[in-house]
Amino acid sequence: MKTGEKAKVDPNFTGLPSWVEGEVIDIRRNPFVGMEVAIKDNSGAIFFGPETYFRPITHQQLCSL
Repeated sequence: MKTGEKAKVDPNFTGLPSWVEGEVIDIRRNPFVGMEVAIKDNSGAIFFGPETYFRPITHQQLCSL
């Protein structure tokens, strides 16, 4: 994943009923959890945490929406 790409965050991490989609706004190395990703959704909410809870949204997935 890179800044500016689309990604989604796992509902097991957010506590919400479904995956949240947004734009990657930051990726950094956290010395305690490893790679950390931050995304911002359409409503402006920011979700950040360990990379394992985030999945990139591929171009093919975007075209099928």
